[in-house]
Amino acid sequence: IESDYLRPLDGTSLSTRTIIDNVSFDNVPHLISTCNAENLGANDMIMEDIAGSLSPTGSPGFLLTTSSDSSIELSGVNCVPLQGSCLSYCDHSCLQTYSVETDSVGYDQIMIVSNGSSSVEGSKNTPTPSSELTFTWSRAHYSISLPAGDFDISFQDHNGTVVYPSFVLVKDMIAPLCAKDDTTITIER
Repeated sequence: IESDYLRPLDGTSLSTRTIIDNVSFDNVPHLISTCNAENLGANDMIMEDIAGSLSPTGSPGFLLTTSSDSSIELSGVNCVPLQGSCLSYCDHSCLQTYSVETDSVGYDQIMIVSNGSSSVEGSKNTPTPSSELTFTWSRAHYSISLPAGDFDISFQDHNGTVVYPSFVLVKDMIAPLCAKDDTTITIER
């Protein structure tokens, strides 16, 4: 098992790549499970299975936690739940995870991601309080994993009214090892 620290996202989260290779299992009920991690508050775990060793079909693809299932709706790929694991497996898929950061002053906003035919909510992480000189503010952090294609991001309040944060910063997270065409993200203003 190999794990490398890559870079901090904010003050609390880390982005890492862990490589597991040449591992075999004997008489275990589930090859992998993220249920305990999700119960502790970890969400949006996306894992690339390059060799397909965790796939029901043996094909390479991605494992997504159930809290990340919104990515499945936009991906256009066939994903199947892995019973008892809190994961879905998406054969022959290639997903890139993006971190989206905005201000969150004055409203509790929801990030909406659309591909033109369907829309989903991006997963929101807890706002991070910060201070700069005497001005106190907080930032909202979201994440979404997307395949190749064109996507629009907008923000709404809980009443469905479109809101416009003062800034939106989109960061590519760790690049997948699979071959992937470009993903274009447009922020609706």
